[in-house]
Amino acid sequence: MCEAWWFGYMENTFYYVAPPASAVLVIASALLTAPSSRLAAMWGVFGAGAVVALIMAGGNVFWPPFFLSVAAGLSTAFLLPRWHDAT
Repeated sequence: MCEAWWFGYMENTFYYVAPPASAVLVIASALLTAPSSRLAAMWGVFGAGAVVALIMAGGNVFWPPFFLSVAAGLSTAFLLPRWHDAT
């Protein structure tokens, strides 16, 4: 099977960028679209996402994207409410 020389680089990039990006988007959408108790909804989504990611990462090679996702989710959870309250 023929494979382009850049495919491995692109695959590794998506492997490490897509999980944190999806964590940021899901947490941001929970905060910005919740009708009430936005912070509770955001932290609930973060907790549920962390549990699902932990289950998916358990015993596999998914530990680096898991830690990147948790770091991105925590930074979003702490920084986005400050920005949202300031606007």
